[in-house]
Amino acid sequence: MNTESVINLAKLGLSGDKVALLDYLKFLAADSANKKKISLYHGLVEIIEAQEGQMVMASGYTRQNSAAQESLWFNKVMQTRLDKLVSLCEDPTMPASLKGKFNKILLYGPPGTGKTTVGFYIAQRLNRKLEYVKVSDVISFKFGETLKNMANIFEDKGNSIIFIDEFDAFAKSRSDTNDVGELKRIVNSLIQTLDVVSSDRIVIVATNLVDTIDPAILRRFPIKLNIPELTKKDIKDYVDFLLENVFKGQIKVKTVEKNLLVDLLFAANLRTVDAIKGVFESAQISVHIRKGEHGGISDVLEAATTDGILTADIIKKIHDTNPEMLKKLMAYLTSNVTKSDVADFLGIHRNSLINYAK
Repeated sequence: MNTESVINLAKLGLSGDKVALLDYLKFLAADSANKKKISLYHGLVEIIEAQEGQMVMASGYTRQNSAAQESLWFNKVMQTRLDKLVSLCEDPTMPASLKGKFNKILLYGPPGTGKTTVGFYIAQRLNRKLEYVKVSDVISFKFGETLKNMANIFEDKGNSIIFIDEFDAFAKSRSDTNDVGELKRIVNSLIQTLDVVSSDRIVIVATNLVDTIDPAILRRFPIKLNIPELTKKDIKDYVDFLLENVFKGQIKVKTVEKNLLVDLLFAANLRTVDAIKGVFESAQISVHIRKGEHGGISDVLEAATTDGILTADIIKKIHDTNPEMLKKLMAYLTSNVTKSDVADFLGIHRNSLINYAK
C-alpha cells in the first residue's frame, strides 16, 4: 500500500463517511488482487464482508452470493464461453473420462486483461475454494525445494480450484538453451502431475507469455482461453456497464461526453478492463474526498491525466491521427474547464491556449 493510499484512508476514516470508506476499501481490495497481493486482498475482503454481509469479487465489485455473474463484465464472446465452461463443470451426468477433459484451463493474454479475475469468477460460479499460487510460493534457490513445493500444491484431495499465476515461470519450453537443469526437471514433474490430477479438481493457469510454455505442457490443457485487449466496441460496452451498474449515480456522463471518452481511452491505448476500471475508481475517490454529490467526465479526465494516462504526447498523437476528435476535445474543455486547467492538461502555457485551440 503506497503513501497516497494511506493518506486517502486517513482522510476518509476521519471524515466519518462509512460508505465512502467501504468503497475505497473495495478499490484497494481490487488493486491488491490485480497486483497479486493476495494476503492483503483476503484481509480487506474479510473486513468488507463483516460490514456488508456480502461476498467481494476479485475485481472489487460486491455481489450477493446468488448473483456472481451480475457483478462482472465480459464481452459477449467471452461470457458465452465461460457460461458453457461452467455448465460443463457443473454437469453431474458428465462421465469422469470426459470431465478430465474440462478440468485444465489455460488463460493467456496481455497483462491487465482480467485473467486473474476470470479465475476468481469461475471459482465463485462453481462455489469452490480457490487456491491461489504465485511464483514466490514455489520457486526456491535451494536445490530440489521447488520440486517439493510444486508437489505440495497438488497434494490436497478435495475439489478446490488450483489457480497458478505467471505459469510460464514453471512451464518454460525445455528447448530453451538459457534454462537450467532444475527448471527442466520441474517441467517433467509438472507433466507427470497434470496427467494424474483427479477429474474432481480443476487447474487454472494464467500467463502473459504463452509462446514460451513447453508444447507438452500446452497439450495438457485442452481448454485455452485467450483474454485479449478490448476493441473499441468493447470499451464502449464496458464504459456503459460501469456507468449503469457499478458507478450508477456516482459518476454521470452525457452521451456525447461518453462517446468522446471512449475515443480518448482507445487513443490512449487503454484497452484492458483493469486500466479503464482504475480510471473510474480514481475519479470516484476524488469525488468522495471533495464531498461532491456525483462525478462527471471532468473527474474522469482529471483521473486519467493524474494517473499519467492522458498526456501531452497522447494529445499530440490525437492531433496527428484524428484531428476531428481533438476538435471535440478542445470544444468540450474550453466550454467546461478553466483555461488554466486546460493548459495544464495539454501541457502548454495558458497564453498559447487560444492559438492552440484554433
